[in-house]
Amino acid sequence: MRLNENAGIGYRNAHSSYEGMDYCLREGYYASIVGKIEEKRKVNYNKIRIYRILIPKKNSAEQTLFMFSYLEPILDHHEVFKTVVQYVLAAGNIDETAKRLVVIRIRLGIGLISFTKPLIKKQLA
Repeated sequence: MRLNENAGIGYRNAHSSYEGMDYCLREGYYASIVGKIEEKRKVNYNKIRIYRILIPKKNSAEQTLFMFSYLEPILDHHEVFKTVVQYVLAAGNIDETAKRLVVIRIRLGIGLISFTKPLIKKQLA
């Protein structure tokens, strides 16, 4: 069998008996979802961090409402949203974010500061 080049591989933990089979399947599935999010072909369940909490509830009304309220200030600003997504995927590394967006680090920082400053003032008022 040949793996589709667009397919990802989700690695899971080993479990001692057939009773752990549902865990194996779930962990592999969660790892493969993280692979799609982070654009990686191979992901180990042991390294998916906070996603372990977020993925099982990904379609819940509570999480959708929370994420919408959290992201609402940037949803109408495509470039800022794209930048924030890359910043998160780069684990908060400005240099990596700039590389992903093909921009100069200083320009990236100035753009984010100029956009977020009014939002912060609005939240504090």
